[in-house]
Amino acid sequence: IRMRWRGCRRAGGGRREAGGRRRETGGGRRETGGGRREAGGGRREAGGRRREAGGRRQEAGGRRQEAGGGRQEAGSADPASCLPPPASFTIGYLGRLVPEKGILDLVEAMCGLPDHIRLRLIGDGVLGQAITTTAKTLGVDARVELCPAVGSTEVPVALARLDLLVLPSRTTSNWREQFGRVLIEAMSCGVPVLGSSSGEIPHVIGDAGMIFPEGDTLTLRREIARIATNPALRADLARRGRARVLAEFTQAAIARRHVEVYATMRGQ
Repeated sequence: IRMRWRGCRRAGGGRREAGGRRRETGGGRRETGGGRREAGGGRREAGGRRREAGGRRQEAGGRRQEAGGGRQEAGSADPASCLPPPASFTIGYLGRLVPEKGILDLVEAMCGLPDHIRLRLIGDGVLGQAITTTAKTLGVDARVELCPAVGSTEVPVALARLDLLVLPSRTTSNWREQFGRVLIEAMSCGVPVLGSSSGEIPHVIGDAGMIFPEGDTLTLRREIARIATNPALRADLARRGRARVLAEFTQAAIARRHVEVYATMRGQ
């Protein structure tokens, strides 16, 4: 009996030891499972990071597409549409509206000039209706403006609103331009002048303005275009014109020349 009891105790102890080992093994398994869960969590965290990184790449890609779209939009714009429209350029005439002043030549010269170049005619005379009819026939009536004559005190203001004064006088069988006072009035206001070769116009203008052959509308048109497209030339003509008026056409300058003439006559 004692031997059986000892054997039973040994067997029970072995079973308890084996059970302890199993519990230990089970704990190891639980520990291993915890490790797996931890590793799985790490993989999920890593996957989340990859998804976050992927989202960032998609966002960056969207920005690149947006930037590329902006470059395409900028590249597709017409370069000409980015340029500012040219400023209006006003040619003017001030005086009598009569045939010998060559005003119809000036209206005809408007053909072929850019649309921003306009013509303002200030004065009264028999050619008023002919000017309107000619401008409509040539298709430039929208750019030709007829204004009534102004008083002498208003002349400087009217001239100062012009970019170029033109005196296109034409010689007739019994007339040629005697002086062209409007030329020195414009030059004194700092307005460039362009005159025909009729009569005294070239002598009045001298080197302070431009001259074209009277009646030559092609040359007149070309000279207008050249002055209109050359700001430096306009500034130079304005400067030289005013200097010429101050040197030659003031009352003091004219009085001095009269005195010189009388002095010469007395000396003879």
